[in-house]
Amino acid sequence: MTIIELNRKQTTFRNKVSKVEKIINSFQPTDSTKDCITLKSKLDNIKSIIKELDILQNAYCALPDKVNLKESLDTLSDLQDEAEEIKVSFLVLLSNYESIKETVNNTSKTNHVKLPDLPMPTFSGKFQEFEQFKLQFMNLIGNNPSLNEVQKLCYLKGALKNEASLIQSDQDTFDSLMKALEVRYKNTRALVDIHIAEILSINKLNSEHPSQIRSIVDKVRNYLRSLKNLNLESNPLSDAIILHVLSNKIDKESQRLFHLSLTTTKSR
Repeated sequence: MTIIELNRKQTTFRNKVSKVEKIINSFQPTDSTKDCITLKSKLDNIKSIIKELDILQNAYCALPDKVNLKESLDTLSDLQDEAEEIKVSFLVLLSNYESIKETVNNTSKTNHVKLPDLPMPTFSGKFQEFEQFKLQFMNLIGNNPSLNEVQKLCYLKGALKNEASLIQSDQDTFDSLMKALEVRYKNTRALVDIHIAEILSINKLNSEHPSQIRSIVDKVRNYLRSLKNLNLESNPLSDAIILHVLSNKIDKESQRLFHLSLTTTKSR
């Protein structure tokens, strides 16, 4: 190959280096994944050009001694230096992306806390427990987009125990079984009766015992809160009935002190 042919080849590489240089100078980050792929591709290009320039240098050196190579080799040396600088620029950019990626991964690992597995809610057929069961089950299973209807049905059947399990059939779908449970156990009248019966069935205390009195008060408050959730508001008559029931659940001395406190309150 003559020096003229080698110089033409050098010009071709000059154009390639210039094109890659324009890319690095005008580079604007857009999408991290796409940017990394682009940078790695162009880095491979410039590495390939550097290898070709080394081959070209060897070709110049293989020419006869009488050929004047100084100008061509000086130009080639500048081109090799420029290509090396471009390669470094690509490496720096890629290094920045790798640092960002590592930071994000470390942050993700730091922020990831494994929570304990939630126990699967179960329902055995008690009216007063149905609403809470349904709420928990729908949050965990029923509204889970990763589960199909067959899987949801299997989980629901597995959650039903004792009396509640008797309501299911082989023809059920998830929606039909949940609807059957609602029809059977979403019974406001039955719930009202249950909460009132629980208030009336509280065991009577035969001696003064502060902790047991507090326990009775807490139970009654819970039952009243449940009745309020069923849209049954208290009124003066219901309050009087509850006070009468409570006073009959405590010992004689506590009753005396309780009625004394009521008299003292009214006299103020």
